[in-house]
Amino acid sequence: YSFSKDYAYTGNYQTFTAPVSGYYNVEAWGAEGGSNWNSYSDILPGGKGSYTQGSIYLTKNETLYIYVGGSSTVYNIPGYNGGGLGSNRNIDTEGRGGPGGGATDIRLTSGTWNNISSLRSRIMVSAGGGGTSNWVNIVPGGGGGTLIGRGGILNPGNVKHSLAIGGGQNAGGLAGGEGPDALNSNGSFGLGGNASPLYGGGGGGGYNGGGGSGSIAGGVSSGAGGSSFISGFAGVNATDINGNYTNNTLHYSGKYFINGKMLAALNSGNGKAKISYIGSEYAKTNSKLNGVRYIKDCIDNRNDTCPNCHNWMELQAIKNGRNLALNKAISSTATFLDHWPLVQANNGIITEWIRGEVDGATSINGGNKCITVDLGSVYDLDEVMVSHSTFAYGTHTLSVSNNNSNWINLIDDKLKGEDNVGKRITAYNVELEDNYEFYYIGAPTLFIAPETGNYQIELWGADGAATEVPGGHGASTRGIINLIKGEQLYIYVGGMGHGVNGGYNGGGYGAVQSSTGGGGGATDIRAVGGNWNDIPSLRSRIMVAAGGGGSATAAVGGAIGGFGGWLVAPELATSTTPLQGRGGTQTSGGILGPNASHPLNATSGGFGYGGNAGFFQAGAGGGGYYGGGGGTHQTPNKSGSGGGGSSYISGHPGVNSINSSGIHTNSLIHWSGKSFKETLMLSGASMNTGAYANENGRARIVLLR
Repeated sequence: YSFSKDYAYTGNYQTFTAPVSGYYNVEAWGAEGGSNWNSYSDILPGGKGSYTQGSIYLTKNETLYIYVGGSSTVYNIPGYNGGGLGSNRNIDTEGRGGPGGGATDIRLTSGTWNNISSLRSRIMVSAGGGGTSNWVNIVPGGGGGTLIGRGGILNPGNVKHSLAIGGGQNAGGLAGGEGPDALNSNGSFGLGGNASPLYGGGGGGGYNGGGGSGSIAGGVSSGAGGSSFISGFAGVNATDINGNYTNNTLHYSGKYFINGKMLAALNSGNGKAKISYIGSEYAKTNSKLNGVRYIKDCIDNRNDTCPNCHNWMELQAIKNGRNLALNKAISSTATFLDHWPLVQANNGIITEWIRGEVDGATSINGGNKCITVDLGSVYDLDEVMVSHSTFAYGTHTLSVSNNNSNWINLIDDKLKGEDNVGKRITAYNVELEDNYEFYYIGAPTLFIAPETGNYQIELWGADGAATEVPGGHGASTRGIINLIKGEQLYIYVGGMGHGVNGGYNGGGYGAVQSSTGGGGGATDIRAVGGNWNDIPSLRSRIMVAAGGGGSATAAVGGAIGGFGGWLVAPELATSTTPLQGRGGTQTSGGILGPNASHPLNATSGGFGYGGNAGFFQAGAGGGGYYGGGGGTHQTPNKSGSGGGGSSYISGHPGVNSINSSGIHTNSLIHWSGKSFKETLMLSGASMNTGAYANENGRARIVLLR
């Protein structure tokens, strides 16, 4: 017997009635988010919809209801089946944001798409993508996700506002943006959040919808994608019939899929679905999962120190759609917490099941750190899943045993496993998945490319210290680079200037006499690790977002800190007698403020560092490719702010790269040969951050598919 049926978008639900009893393969594709309209730029697409697949047993005449998601390019017509509204700025030069794409799902109960009983009956959901933002620097929507929806992409001209977050397994994604008139909304169960009427994109539909975006100050990000769901799939969080999350994988109906698969951001245009008959039997062939009682996951050879990090692992053991590891006994060779909740930034992807936390307050170089779960009895399992919240380790081993002694390896490499028909062994980096966020920790962080492909890297330099007037805002850089699986990069996130202290990664030292005006540190990407000021490491930088200069005190007239710059940092005139440090360039640091009767301690900037401020009330230079100069003082009552650093991107027009010995080559390409395409630099002057600078740097890496 052979049977297959395709389902296209219609704007209403459709039905499938099983012609015979047996196993059926079900596939679903979520809809793409809506594109923007904006006269500043070409139209950009929304985030692509997800893909889900699984096999399910159905009896003859059993009925399923198929809701195929729609994609819309009209801001006030959201994608069918859960897309959020786009924005309507209604100004020709600013345009309209895209609405979110609708999810495609399979239900046991019919009704309108948003009928709550019908939504709770969903046994498979393929998420929709987020809508594109509308503003001068528009960005595409966040893709529909797997267990977590992809976050919205930040508009580089408004980088200090919050990012729209993708939907999770127990909550909708948070809205991005700020301001009392934003009116954008969070995602929720089955529904993407709306964009602000002013700016931003709508969230994609999903099991839980992605957050919408918007702000009174500008389109801060595109809409985020929704999350996907497959009953019986490791990592999902099913609800009961009343909508309460159960912390288990099995739908309240008892219906579940085997051999499940989720892929993020795959489908363009409207959603679709397909159901095919497999046969009366379904073979399960992976014998390694037979006779399992103990499951152990270990990480080893982590090569970096990560202060204030918590790196948890989670194990699941799936049998007939149920997670047998739920609430079972756990042991660990490292400091751990059982049932440790995720922070909201990660949106509660998987709730509090079996989770071990490796304490990263100190280095864990060398030696295995493992967690082991005892299922209590021996089982022939359908699936084993492990999740990690960090990628900063060397090797990873997942193994099973029937006696806690004789172990069989399932995975013996980082995020690499087996995929056999009917028995799935999976490994996830669920916290970050394809979006990697890095924040200031005062130390480098190692990034290991999880697969070969193109990655978009965005950096934001730190702000200079503010006195009674603002410090300089850090610069922003962006570009796309190709990385090979396993390739390593080191991320140095700049710290803001604080009082007299310069920020981490190159901020100059502020005025000693007034204890003010420290420069902001740069944020950069390097091929070689080490202390922030190690010369070989500094010369290996392939992208740098400059830090801002520290301000001078208002007691002597006040001077705003110099902005972190692009190729050359901009200067700020402070008086008819200039005292401010000059900005860094592509070949030299900014000089210290001239015309000073009391330079006292002031220095010029250099390669990778900002200059120090004068002794009295002056501001220090920001870090950068080349740092800004320190400000100086002139009696009786004048002082200058620090200059901002310069930025650098290998391959960007106008940069001047060095060779491995530090000699400038007048080439656009770094000596390593690594370079970026589709590059962008923005001075800190472009940042809409309000009156006072007060921000550390940060970095973001996105795997593009």
